[in-house]
Formats: sequence, C-alpha cells, structure tokens
Amino acid sequence: MPAATDPAPKARSILVVDDDPGVVRLIEKSLVRKGFVTTSASSGSAAIEILRNGLFDLLLLDLKLPDIDGRDLVTELAGLRHSIPFVVITGQGDERVAVEMMKRGALDYLVKDIRFQEFLPAIVERALTQIDRDAKLERAEKELHRAHADLEKRIEERTADLARANAELKNEITERKRAEKALRRAHADLEKRVHQRTVELADANATLQKDIAERKRLETEILEISAREQRRIGQDLHDGLGQHLAGIELMSQVLEQKLLKISKPASAQAAKISEYVRDAIAQARLLARGLSPVVLESQGLMFALEELCSKTERLFNVRCRFQCGIPVLFEDNDAATHLYRIAQEAVTNSVKHGKSRRIEIRLSATRENIHLSIKDNGRGFPSEATDTGGMGLRIMQYRASMIGGTITLKTDPKQGTTITCTTKLRSAAQAPGPR
Repeated sequence: MPAATDPAPKARSILVVDDDPGVVRLIEKSLVRKGFVTTSASSGSAAIEILRNGLFDLLLLDLKLPDIDGRDLVTELAGLRHSIPFVVITGQGDERVAVEMMKRGALDYLVKDIRFQEFLPAIVERALTQIDRDAKLERAEKELHRAHADLEKRIEERTADLARANAELKNEITERKRAEKALRRAHADLEKRVHQRTVELADANATLQKDIAERKRLETEILEISAREQRRIGQDLHDGLGQHLAGIELMSQVLEQKLLKISKPASAQAAKISEYVRDAIAQARLLARGLSPVVLESQGLMFALEELCSKTERLFNVRCRFQCGIPVLFEDNDAATHLYRIAQEAVTNSVKHGKSRRIEIRLSATRENIHLSIKDNGRGFPSEATDTGGMGLRIMQYRASMIGGTITLKTDPKQGTTITCTTKLRSAAQAPGPR
C-alpha cells in the first residue's frame, strides 16, 4: 500500500486593483509564474464587490483609480470591515504619500518603473512573510492569555480546595475533643492528610513557578522578535531603499550633465531632482537609524547615545551632552538597545514635560555594575506621575527589568530630575585608557 502524502499547500490569493489592463497583465504574469492565484479589478467599486464575495491573502492597490482614490478605498474598506493587508503600487513616487500609506497600514510601497515587474514577486513574498509572522505573533499572544486564564482558574480551584480542607479540619478537631481514643486516631489521620496537602501544595507551587517562567519567556521572546524586526526593517531601508535612491541620484546627475548641453532649464530641473533624491536618502537613513539605533558592535551604545544628544540639540534647541570617562563596551546588542531606549524616553520626558534646557547623559561601569544616568535642569517629574507611575516611567522600569536592572528617580522642581538605571551585565566590559 503506497504511503500517504501530505496535501499540497494552498496557493496564496492576490487581488490586483489597477485600471491599466497592460499593467494588470504584467502583474498577473509575474505572480502566476511564482505560483500565486490572482484576481483583478479595474475600479474601487469592483474591488469592494469582489471582497464582499471572497477572501484574499493580499491586495495590490493602485492609488489612482477611475472612481475613487486608493487612500479613500482603504478607508472605505476599513469602515465595511473588509480591510485586508495591502501593498501600494503607483506610477508616481511620492515620499509623503508613501509615508501616509505606511501609516494607514500598507506593508510596502512600489513605484511602476522599468524594473517594476522584476521587484514585484519579491515584494509580494516579503509582504506575505510579514503577514504570516504577524499572525504567528498574534497566536502566541492569545496562547499567553489562555495560559494566564488557566493559571488563575487553577489558583482559584486550589484556594477552594484549601478552604474545604480547613472546614473539614475544624469539624474533625471538634469531634476529637469528645474522646481521648478518638483524638489519637484523628491525630494520626490528620498527620497523614496534612502531609498529603503539603505534597499537593508543593506540586501546585512548582507548576505555578513553571507557568510564570514560561510567561516571562514568552514576553521576552515577543520583545526580541519586535526588536529583530525593527533592526531588519532598518537594514532593509538602508541597504535596499538607500542604495536604490543613490543609484537614482547618480542617474540624475548624469542626466543633468547631458541636458546642460541641450537646455539649461532642463538641466536645472534635473539638478532639482537630484536634490530631492538626496533629501529622500537622508530621510531613509533617519528612519533606518530610528528603527535600529544601536549598531552591532561593542561600542554601538556609546555612538548611539552621542547621536541621541546631537539629534536632541538639533530638534529641540537644548544643550544635551554625553559623558563616558572610560569606554563601556557591549557584546549584547539587545541589552544595549534597552539602555538606549531608556535614555531616549528620559530625554523625551525632560524636554516635553520638564521643559529642560540642559540635559546630561552619563554612562559608566564598575567591576560588577553598569550605570546609565540622565540628568536635567527642568521643573521635575509631575507628582501624579511619580505616585501612580506614568506610562514613560513604567516603560523604562519594564525595560530595565528585562536586563536584570533597576530604575531610580530623583526629582526636585528647583534642581531638575535624575533618572538612573543600574544593571549587572556579563556582556559589558570596561576598556582601558581614557576616551
């Protein structure tokens, strides 16, 4: 008898919304070649009708449709609860539109240029991979919630068992007082039952500790996945989009030189295009730096904190200085990223809430501990935030706990605020020599 084989995986379905039949044919040809199932719609109303009657894994959306703007279509689908993951395709590369659509939930943004058909399958596969990853993360979160609910239920059951056992014990003691002989028999029985209850409680405690450890592991894993995704997206922006824009800038410069011999106005326009592309490269680098602030090297935290000070001075017109007498080296990039985010949150609070004009970030290391402090000359932390634990302070405390550290806060309306994070890290080292 032949061995049973697993059923073939179901092909992923793609809905293409574009009013250009030629572009639709090119898209469908590229996607079908990669094993995808495609359906097309030439207008927004047709796309809505198709989505009412079927389910799709991904939507490829042209922003310019004959009956509705692509952005309005996304809003209308969300109102009808027919929204699906989507990738924007357009014939006009507009940085502001790209950022707007990303904020509306777009997974990617692709311009219909000469290499459009070449890049499309890879972008679709990357978007589907991200969708699968997000679904996996959502399942992990649901599993964590189920485990928490089960844990609470088991604690309630154990509490009820203990309450019943306590009631039974009182009744037995009352009965034993009636006779000495019965008291001795009941005492032996009580010793046995107490031992059984002790074993049960020990087992329940071990199970409880195991569940708590698993919950913490899942929280750490979710945070690590989020950090890795941020670094990956930042690297993609830097290595992919940044290199692509650099190539466009070079082509624009060559075009400028050629047009200079033909038409000076046209050459000036090409120069303007080069300038816009340089601005786009700078913005892409800023986005990449924001998603992955700490580079993967031992001195990355120090460089990142110096850059944070420079950026704070440029953006908020305040004095911000970084001090690190002896270099503090990290091999653990995740721990360094947590410390950077703590400093970033503290600086933001100093400027936004404390109205500080001078901020000082210090990083130092002893033989056992790492110290990161952020001191300002602002008007101090609001009293309600220190009493109840504001969102920013809770985030800093949570990040510190993830690396085995603690947060201390000293605030005074006349002397400003000092936030210190102290942690023990085996991955931190103190390099010799002055900085």
